Amino acid sequence: MKAEYTSSNGRLKFAVEGATPKDLFSELAGIQEVFDAENRCGCCQADDLHYRVRTSVAKAGKNAGKSYDYYELVCMACNARFSFGQSMDLKNLFPKRREDGKNLPNGGWSKYDANSAAGQEYADEHQRPQPAAAMPQAGGNELAGWLDRLDRDTNKFPAICEILLERLTECGSTAVREYDRIAEAFGAKKRVELNDYKACVCDLHAALKRFEK
Repeated sequence: MKAEYTSSNGRLKFAVEGATPKDLFSELAGIQEVFDAENRCGCCQADDLHYRVRTSVAKAGKNAGKSYDYYELVCMACNARFSFGQSMDLKNLFPKRREDGKNLPNGGWSKYDANSAAGQEYADEHQRPQPAAAMPQAGGNELAGWLDRLDRDTNKFPAICEILLERLTECGSTAVREYDRIAEAFGAKKRVELNDYKACVCDLHAALKRFEK
């Protein structure tokens, strides 16, 4: 048996198969649970939502060095995020709207808060460098500082990009799309070397200067 399904927002189409009506039902239910989970941001009600997968590497404990993937919807208007949990076998996803038996605020949508415990955990995952003072407007000295961090430790690249993303987000969704375009071009390279990291940071910095004017 075969069926075609279009997501409720009309953006995605799926072709599913099942040997029995039950199999087909299960396939459709799995698609709806994930891809029809949210059509609008629970914080600002915007409908410009993107799928994003981020990877974190455990730094301590018995799982130190092990990487974990986190699946999220991201609102391009306000940068709020909606998380999906994973089944025990890591094959399926489900929307996370409850935690510790309680409903999450905004239907599971939340914004990054550097002062919260979750925000600190997110910062630790990305090895975020904590600035001593508020970040200045994009300038040559700031870029030189970022490139110097790359010279000393290429692991700082994700943290620097995260800072750039946050600042581009404040400039609007068009700026975020520019970030995504540059980051995607960078990630498409088969061989990543220090000069590639620097080129990517320079491109992002140039985009930031354009939008912060």
